[in-house]
Amino acid sequence: MTRNKIMFISGLLLFGILIRLIPYFMILMNVDTSVHSTYLPWNLSPMTGICLFSGAIFAARYSTLMPIFILLFCDVGIYFLTGKIEYTIFSNKPLFYVIYLFIVMIALSGNQFLKRYSLLKIIGAGVAAEAAFFLVTNGASWWLGDRYVHTFSGLMTCYVAGIPFVGRSFISTLFYAPAIFYAYHYFCLGETKLIPKINRVEVNTL
Repeated sequence: MTRNKIMFISGLLLFGILIRLIPYFMILMNVDTSVHSTYLPWNLSPMTGICLFSGAIFAARYSTLMPIFILLFCDVGIYFLTGKIEYTIFSNKPLFYVIYLFIVMIALSGNQFLKRYSLLKIIGAGVAAEAAFFLVTNGASWWLGDRYVHTFSGLMTCYVAGIPFVGRSFISTLFYAPAIFYAYHYFCLGETKLIPKINRVEVNTL
């Protein structure tokens, strides 16, 4: 990889980590981060965009490394910031494994469906990924947890509770996913627009 690509990917890693940890820094500063707070930072994340980008740019065997590294690093950071292992995958809660697995699936889907990407394909993949993530993870939270009764009504209650978060997820992905691809083209390839007709085989391997 060229120096520009290494710097861009390193910066994207740091950015993904920082955004994911911001809510926990806010908690340390006693900022209200509840659902009804004006400062609600949850789900304002570039994670889906990073997954799609990683899948589109790297070969399949490398496509999941970036998102998994971000999740693991942040789980370590969350533990040190909060002292609560139950907020991380290290708690061995099944829901966290579902989340990690789905993040891997988003990256792999990017590898399959965004080999010849365009703005519309990036937006479509982002919307589909967010919708699927919402349905699967909230369904898993209902099924694996004890917060909601295991009835259809309980499932619907779980989905309704997630609406304030999923709206921010869609907004974030609609912004971050195209922005990441455009930034990559500008800083690493010297282009000012996406060129969907070109299959970028040269950047599909390390």
